[in-house]
Amino acid sequence: MEKMTLHLPKSIQVMFYDFCVANRDLPFKFELYEHQIIISMTGSETEIFNVAIIHALYSWNLLSKYGKVFGNGGAFTMPNGKILSPDAAAIALVRWAKIPLEDRKKFAPIEPDFVLEIRSQTDRIADLKKKMELWMSFGVLLAWLIDPIEEKIWVYKKNSATVCIENFDGKITGEDVLVGLEIDLKEVFLSVKL
Repeated sequence: MEKMTLHLPKSIQVMFYDFCVANRDLPFKFELYEHQIIISMTGSETEIFNVAIIHALYSWNLLSKYGKVFGNGGAFTMPNGKILSPDAAAIALVRWAKIPLEDRKKFAPIEPDFVLEIRSQTDRIADLKKKMELWMSFGVLLAWLIDPIEEKIWVYKKNSATVCIENFDGKITGEDVLVGLEIDLKEVFLSVKL
């Protein structure tokens, strides 16, 4: 099984956190989306790619002191109650500090400043693009959709047209949102293929 969707009543939003905690040892990513729980796993190569990108993001954050970085196990509650989980995210410390401590322990009620989604063999690119548009509609400032299968990157930026980069020959930057962040995707891609 690579992906499974459970359709649940709206009241499940209240119990979703407890469901995830009770099933934390399962090797799945849980996400509440339109009254469905999406349960998915990534392939081994995709996870190597994920870890490399998250490591670069985390290392940059240690130096820049930007805020908080989250991996693919973190989830956030959007203003309309949807619970979404990216492959990686970053939130400025000044915004994170405003969230009550108790709310931070669950699915924090905040949209990230930055989100990253990485396509795995089990993902349909159309579904990921739809999810990226959803992230942007909630106020995300910068988002990357990385497709290691086709070697494409879609860069979403608030109030800007989406840009598609057709290869992994250069570096991708955090622009004016994650200032100073640079990731050499060709290097990351080659490290996965070793």
